[in-house]
Amino acid sequence: MHSSLDVLSFGAATREPVAVDPAEALRDMQLQSRRALLESHLQKIGGSLSDERVEDLFDIQLKRTYSCAKGDDWEVVFLEIPRWILSDGDKARDLDALRHGFRRKTVRFVSPQLDLPSPAARRLFQVWKNNDGIDAKLIPWSDINYLEDGQVRLSELLDVDADLTDATAVASSPTARPKPLARDRVFISYSHANPEWFRRLEIQLAGLRERLEVWSDEDIPVGTDWFPRIQSALDRTKVAIMLVTPEFVASEFIRAHEVPKILEAAKRGDLTLFWILVSDSHYDQIGLDDKQAPHDVSKPLDTLTRAKRNQALKTITGKVLEAFESN
Repeated sequence: MHSSLDVLSFGAATREPVAVDPAEALRDMQLQSRRALLESHLQKIGGSLSDERVEDLFDIQLKRTYSCAKGDDWEVVFLEIPRWILSDGDKARDLDALRHGFRRKTVRFVSPQLDLPSPAARRLFQVWKNNDGIDAKLIPWSDINYLEDGQVRLSELLDVDADLTDATAVASSPTARPKPLARDRVFISYSHANPEWFRRLEIQLAGLRERLEVWSDEDIPVGTDWFPRIQSALDRTKVAIMLVTPEFVASEFIRAHEVPKILEAAKRGDLTLFWILVSDSHYDQIGLDDKQAPHDVSKPLDTLTRAKRNQALKTITGKVLEAFESN
């Protein structure tokens, strides 16, 4: 994993950068707000935090300062930038000036008091991922407090591989209850035996990418431990979609690990569940018989004409968007 990061002062008083020009605000991006907290957790796992510079591709006189957390075989780039850049859709395009300096890096943005970037910023992050191999995300500001309280691991906060783990980060008291991380994504649960239905859903969701952050197991880098990545993604899920088929119901992994966790979170009100009956199956055996579906389950999607199937998926994904954007 590769990434760079600049200023994070976990524990120090936070400040909003005073620059009003995006070009100026994107020069000095080292971590400052809560930096001490992050450094202390990095030290516990043998990591370190340093400030570095990168030249602008088109202006060699322009040096951008950022912070970089490093371990034996990983790096994470930290970029602390003003809240108004990540929250204002009109300003998000100014971030594109950074892409050439951080290609194939893992980048985590920090903006004081900001938990969710604008849809335009999320769309830009997806473009970076597709075109430049940049894994870019915003660390929700409220989640930083959970690290300070010892309620989450560093790997969970940074949303990276679980081997980046501070064993002391989770409170050991038997009465301590871990606090949830910000739920900021749509999780797709499906059987790999039905890739065509996953693609059909993905195509419908693609038109909403600038307003949704969609996650599936395809987002797991090759060669990494996939199980903790799936569990971590479920912990951050706001809307879960299940593509139910006989193969889905028969999957031991889905029945043991995905369905129970999703149903429990839905029961607590932590996420909204949309289960789609793709092919007629024994969905009652996985606890979905008393859960309302967003379509008429007497007509599984594979019984519909192409036009009606597309219409159904359009309607369902519209409801997904409404649930995702609701408070």
